Amino acid sequence: MKYIVFAFMVIFSLVGCAPVTESSLRQEAAGVRTFTIEQPYQQVFQNLLDSSRQCFLNRPIETQFTVVGNRNNRVKSGEIVIAEIWSMAERNVFMLVDVEAVSNGESRITSYHSSRKAEEFVKLLGDWISQGKSAC
Repeated sequence: MKYIVFAFMVIFSLVGCAPVTESSLRQEAAGVRTFTIEQPYQQVFQNLLDSSRQCFLNRPIETQFTVVGNRNNRVKSGEIVIAEIWSMAERNVFMLVDVEAVSNGESRITSYHSSRKAEEFVKLLGDWISQGKSAC
């Protein structure tokens, strides 16, 4: 009986410490924001990717970040993943941004964030897109 209780305690503690992945963030985000903008999706995607990299990759070393962008021109969509790196094998997705074409000159942006800390950066998305700014 002691072994069963111990096994449940170990499993429960591991589940609580599971890393945040792209799919888990989409399902259980702390917040989601969706808006459209009158710009082609490729331009929006590139502005967001460049601004995200300038903002997150040039931060003082309190937490190391990685910014990865994947664009699929065939279906006219893209994804930007901003993740915190905790160790060589562990990362948590901090913020996820989906960009998709609604029409030739209009794009839909959906951002998912994992915490209140990430919510601050979600507010900057509009400036990053429209003005190409990367201020954090």
